[in-house]
Amino acid sequence: MYQRPLAATCSLLGTLSILVTFVSVAVAQEPATSSSQSIAPLAAEVVQWMDRFQAETDQSLAEKRSAVVRQADHLQRYLASGGPRVQQGWNRFLHWEIFEQQIRQPVPDLQALNQVLQQLYSDTPGLERKPFLDFRAALHRFMNASLVARTPGMADEYRMQLKALQEALERFDQEPSAENADAIGRILGWLQDANQAGELVAKIRSQLVKPNLYAEVSARLARANAEQPVDEVLPVEDCILGTFIRGTAHTSGQVSLRLLPDQDRARMVVDFTGTATSRNTGTNRGVQIYSVGNTVIQASKQVVISADGIELEPADVQCQTATEITGVWHRSCLVRKIAWRQAQRKRPEAEQQANARAETRVAGQIDQRVEELLAEARQKFQENFRNPLVRKGEFPPVFHCVSTAESLRFTLLQANRSQLAAWSAPPAPGEAMDLSVRLHASFVGNFSEATLGGYTLTDERLVQLLEENGREVPDELRITPDKDPWSITFANRQPIRVTFGDDTVTVTVRGRQFTRGNQTVTAEMDIWATYKVERNATGVKLTRQGDVQAEYTRGGFETPARIAVKTLMRKKFEALFTPEFQGEGIELRRRSTGQDAPGEPVARLKLATLQIADGWLCLGWQLVDRAPVVASLATAP
Repeated sequence: MYQRPLAATCSLLGTLSILVTFVSVAVAQEPATSSSQSIAPLAAEVVQWMDRFQAETDQSLAEKRSAVVRQADHLQRYLASGGPRVQQGWNRFLHWEIFEQQIRQPVPDLQALNQVLQQLYSDTPGLERKPFLDFRAALHRFMNASLVARTPGMADEYRMQLKALQEALERFDQEPSAENADAIGRILGWLQDANQAGELVAKIRSQLVKPNLYAEVSARLARANAEQPVDEVLPVEDCILGTFIRGTAHTSGQVSLRLLPDQDRARMVVDFTGTATSRNTGTNRGVQIYSVGNTVIQASKQVVISADGIELEPADVQCQTATEITGVWHRSCLVRKIAWRQAQRKRPEAEQQANARAETRVAGQIDQRVEELLAEARQKFQENFRNPLVRKGEFPPVFHCVSTAESLRFTLLQANRSQLAAWSAPPAPGEAMDLSVRLHASFVGNFSEATLGGYTLTDERLVQLLEENGREVPDELRITPDKDPWSITFANRQPIRVTFGDDTVTVTVRGRQFTRGNQTVTAEMDIWATYKVERNATGVKLTRQGDVQAEYTRGGFETPARIAVKTLMRKKFEALFTPEFQGEGIELRRRSTGQDAPGEPVARLKLATLQIADGWLCLGWQLVDRAPVVASLATAP
């Protein structure tokens, strides 16, 4: 079957950070209990599908071709809306001439069409848009169907795949390991691409492909990061009923946060309640009017979190302004008396206009402040997570966000059509926590495949990543003239895997090609380390059990070059997998306005529970303290 291309970019330390979550926690160990079901009945059921191969008919193939042409027309109309230069640029990138030539052929050259398909799966900004995705899906289906229709002996290949599936399920029933799961996933992907045994595939997936990441944030923690007092003095300049006003406004109040119940997305509301008191001088035709204004402010702005990202709704603001005229000055006593009467007469109208101005001004300020606060999170979600995964066809098929009045809840299933996910239900979350994460081992392997598969990490890039993430570069990893340059190209499948034991975690990195100086070794190698998890007085300690290990997966005779590269990789990863990790908690900091200055601390979390059970790692943190931060919000009556 025609496969998606491998990921070309990644954030290595971001992926690896999942594996060292223990570093910042304190632990209360709970006994592990198994919740997995036997899959022996599934293995037995495979036999019933051995003689159910469905050949691709000419009519079905023609329908899939028509769907490709239809989506191609939609894509070209979409590109044309951007102008001739945009359309021509995208067509060059997609090798559109090849597509148009081949799609008209009675028997298209699938290898030629594959050039178009690979471009559609590349991590190129813009390919996450719906017209590209619809065209890509239609082309992929047509190419796979064409391959099935034109390959001799496909029925025999189908039976061989089912036989291998039966054996893999039987092995998995005895040992639910990542290797056995990977074998099942590959076959399910083949069957789905070939459009075979759909009912069987769906049944197996329903038991072995369940959500593999659950996270929950309490309303208390959300408020701790959002709530803050406001205290600010700013100048006032305005024009009310032809009177030019200057003065200062003192705004004080409180920013708070509420969670709204919603079963389809996560919703929260940022509220501001406060007052703005101003002392003003108004000038109109030589008359000066002195006044004191008081504006009561009630403002709210809704934030929505979903699989599409973080969306912000316009702020809703209600103000109530009251003014008191404290004096009128003019050289003429008569003018002062007239001006005083006019000012008092127009005061209700002036208050109404000032009130409307205040509502507009506060709404703009609320919109700006919340957008600035969430700008980094929105950008990182879109540019570093969602869009790259959508382009490569690796975005979680389940990304569900819900909210209640008490918490925000997130459920993810990270798995493509050739992967399994969680094959057991997670342990119950237990007592209420301010932050809880339940992570299945499959999430790490599947996510690493989407982000690291096929990626080449050089020694220079590794040092850069360590420095960018504020981590000290170990001596072994420093680049010096006396050290040979080196690199690792991660395996295409499951480049990073974790295995959770009763009180241990094993991290395995798999590479498929390695370099040292001018030497290149192309062979699959596993590099791994096992850590024991221990609770102590200050938190949790992870102690490496023995040395880092490295072995080629196929074994056999090792040449001097292979031995040298294996020794080098063991040394480099000894420096990454340090002998000991010590964690004492998680400190949350507010986003800093300075370029290099750290944000203000707002909360500290200490892990209260840790449970390892049936392939799951379950962590629960509790909020222990917070530090108040004063923010700014300007307004004027």
